[in-house]
Amino acid sequence: MPNCNKFNLLSTAALSVCAIALTVAPANALPGQNINTVLNWAKTRPQLSALKYNSETHGYGGRNGNLYFFVNTTSQNGTVTKEGITVSNDPSIKFTTDNAKGVKLLQNIYNSEIANDFRNSRSLTLPTHKCGGF
Repeated sequence: MPNCNKFNLLSTAALSVCAIALTVAPANALPGQNINTVLNWAKTRPQLSALKYNSETHGYGGRNGNLYFFVNTTSQNGTVTKEGITVSNDPSIKFTTDNAKGVKLLQNIYNSEIANDFRNSRSLTLPTHKCGGF
């Protein structure tokens, strides 16, 4: 019987860890998240500047050097509906699946999982302006 108790204890511990991991999911600044979560996440990203609300665009944006990051929301305190990154004056960074600098920038801002998802995507819809975007 002692082995059954050990198994039950291990099972309970494993389920507890899974439950904690699911409830403490990290913010990734993705559409669908609450803007307050995204604003707090952006503060932890050294590549991004503080995001400020713009009532004309119904979103938040900030520039750090030649990198501009923005998120659009349903309202000032609402849900993120769209986001984007623009890099100006650096033709070596393109947001294409085969541009290592662009993918590396996404990895540095988000994480390797999101960068790999981007790199492995089959279809991309990108802005048509010349300074790049995501």
